[in-house]
Amino acid sequence: MSKENIQDVVFKFTVEQDLKNVRYFLKIKETPIESLSTELKIPATIKHPDLILSTKEGIILHIEFQSTRNVQKDYERFHMYDTLLYECYHKPIKTIVIYTCPVNDPEAILDANVIKYKPELILLKNQDSDKIFENINQKIKKSDKIEDYEFLELIKTLFMAGSLSEKERIFKIIEISKKHIKYEKLKKDILITILNFSKIFFNETEFKEIMKVMPIKLESDRIFERGIKQGIKKGKEQGIEQ
Repeated sequence: MSKENIQDVVFKFTVEQDLKNVRYFLKIKETPIESLSTELKIPATIKHPDLILSTKEGIILHIEFQSTRNVQKDYERFHMYDTLLYECYHKPIKTIVIYTCPVNDPEAILDANVIKYKPELILLKNQDSDKIFENINQKIKKSDKIEDYEFLELIKTLFMAGSLSEKERIFKIIEISKKHIKYEKLKKDILITILNFSKIFFNETEFKEIMKVMPIKLESDRIFERGIKQGIKKGKEQGIEQ
């Protein structure tokens, strides 16, 4: 699996593991309550949506995780998803695209005269990871409560701008998780994500350094690995190279 694909898997895994905190993690108004099927009636050669959620407010939330930017191609595909989702549920659709790559044209739209389509964008490369670490460090110093979604935001720092290298961020996340996350499932989910990200993004020597401080074993990432394999299998079925 490529670095681009693993970014998509990291975000989908993180969001699906903790729906109650998605609204804070993504900083949205809606409250997701259930993950819906992404098996829409689309041509076999076209990739399925990344994530579809129903919300307390009655809105269907369509989320895409993108590590590349092609407005015409991507927006045509997302618009098709949204049309099919409306036909299926007859509810308002809100589409959010989370970009982990630099985006130079955030105001770009798909303009087909009668159709003008522009999803909501979250541009991680325009956000400062230092602020997330500083917020948590300040709360630790003051012994203030750190909410679960604030710990989850540590995952986003891997794709944001900031003064620390990716490797330095990894070590900080592991240290914070080990010492300050009391909820074991949340701790495990974050560390599994970090472990799998590290396996793809770092060489063997660097990965061994990370594993020395990792409090969970390689066997603990089976859930994540299963998600990756399912994604690869689905991609092959659709004729998409992973």
